[in-house]
Amino acid sequence: DDEPATRVKSIFLYGFLFPPIWLVGIFILCTQLRPTPEWEAGKTPEECSRLLLEARKAEVKWARRCLWALSALLVIAGLIVMVVLLVE
Repeated sequence: DDEPATRVKSIFLYGFLFPPIWLVGIFILCTQLRPTPEWEAGKTPEECSRLLLEARKAEVKWARRCLWALSALLVIAGLIVMVVLLVE
């Protein structure tokens, strides 16, 4: 897989150690990817737009995984709380 490296992938993985960080990953779904001028240096406009599209696609993929992971965690935690309250 020739997926570009993104920070969101790291955020997803670190989320297993500190789940609230998944909120940062989810926030990526609401933001635009803006390259820095240094990133664009030496690239043609077509190459820039292709690379930007690939990076955005990868970011959205990992941001959605953050969303699903946090959702699953909250559902599981909610179920555990309900079971504990019902058993009492």
